Amino acid sequence: GDVNGWNFVDEDDQLRDAAGHGTMVAGIIGACQNDQGIVGTNWDVSLMDLRAYDTIGASGSIDYVISALKYAISNGAHVVNLSLLTGNSAELYRLIQSAPDVIVTTVAGDDLSGTGQQLGASRAAHPCSWTPNLPNLICVTSSTQSGGDEKAQSANYGDVVQIAAPGVDIASTLGTATGTKSGTSLAAPYVAGVVALLKSRAPLATTKPIVDCALSGDDVPALAGMTAPGPTPNTGRRLSAAKAMECISPYAQS
Repeated sequence: GDVNGWNFVDEDDQLRDAAGHGTMVAGIIGACQNDQGIVGTNWDVSLMDLRAYDTIGASGSIDYVISALKYAISNGAHVVNLSLLTGNSAELYRLIQSAPDVIVTTVAGDDLSGTGQQLGASRAAHPCSWTPNLPNLICVTSSTQSGGDEKAQSANYGDVVQIAAPGVDIASTLGTATGTKSGTSLAAPYVAGVVALLKSRAPLATTKPIVDCALSGDDVPALAGMTAPGPTPNTGRRLSAAKAMECISPYAQS
């Protein structure tokens, strides 16, 4: 499939990233070893760049997001990372639902003025809040590097959030150098990278074992109540590439 992508904002194939948001996400997923001093989650992966947001990364039309996702699906993407929040779009929901073999990672979002918001039936963040009904959708919150792997202060949380991944002071590709940013937008691509690793290890595996293994994670007491419950009591889940790869081994191709 296509790996150049498309700019849905300017309607051309020039993938300019004035904000740096998409470039950092791409580096987390797939930067080569020692690429500008960092390394991605999956060193050998094809990336399709799709731009649906404006030059400062502040706003994007839901129509652009839907068009970008349609493009990704029709051009053979196996994993799609949506480090963004949208409105409650029935069309976007149906589109994710219509492609059960395409695994979509997305964000819980960040409450930058406070300590995060609990997501659920009365307070939703889309697409994240659709996870109970879409088995190919994974919602991610961000965790800290120290202090017992706690939820990042401003990150949203709740049972619709399935797993946490590092999202504080993350170094990644930014222009011709590296930069450091924080947020759930930086956590979700770690999960996307691990999903891509799982798919490369077990290309014939269906969505369920891939998602289950991506969510196998580490049991973290500090994340209890912050994500869906972990396998042991009073824990939440934090991403573990090692556990995910061990989990998928029965499905691996020789």
